[in-house]
Amino acid sequence: MKGYRVLLLFLLTVFLSSCSLNEGTEKLYREENVLKIDIVLPSELEAAKEYEIQAILTTADGKVPEIKDITMTIWKNGKDPDEVIVPENIGEGQYKIDATFTEEGLYFVKVQASTKDSKIMPTKQFTVGSLTEEDLKTLPNHSEEHKHEEHH
Repeated sequence: MKGYRVLLLFLLTVFLSSCSLNEGTEKLYREENVLKIDIVLPSELEAAKEYEIQAILTTADGKVPEIKDITMTIWKNGKDPDEVIVPENIGEGQYKIDATFTEEGLYFVKVQASTKDSKIMPTKQFTVGSLTEEDLKTLPNHSEEHKHEEHH
C-alpha cells in the first residue's frame, strides 16, 4: 500500500511538471490597447472668465487613437449637467472646449470618448473660485472632520 502511494505521488509529480508553460506564450494572446484620457484644466479658475479645457487622448502604446465619438459635459455640484458639447479637434489626440463659469463652487467635467475597441467616460472634479458651504459638505474629508469634532 505504501509503495502504491509513492508510485501515485511520483506519477502525479511527473504529470504536473509536464504541464508547465512555455516561455513567450503570453505573446499569443491579444493585448488590449486601452484608451486613456487626460483632462487638462488651468490650476486656478475664477468665475466670469473664459477658460480652455482640454482632453488629451492616447492609448496604452502611446499612440494617438482614431476616435469615433467624443463629447464633454460640465456641471456644477448639485445641479444637472447643462449640455453635451462636442469639442474641437486641435490635432494629435487633443480636443478642447472654451467654458465660462457663472458662479464659484465645485464643478465636474466628464469626457466621453470611444474608439472601435473601447469606450471610457472619466470625470474630473475642480473648483472655480472658492467652495461654498454646501460644496464643502459634499466633500468626503470635510464630513470626516465634523465627525471627529462631534466626538471631542
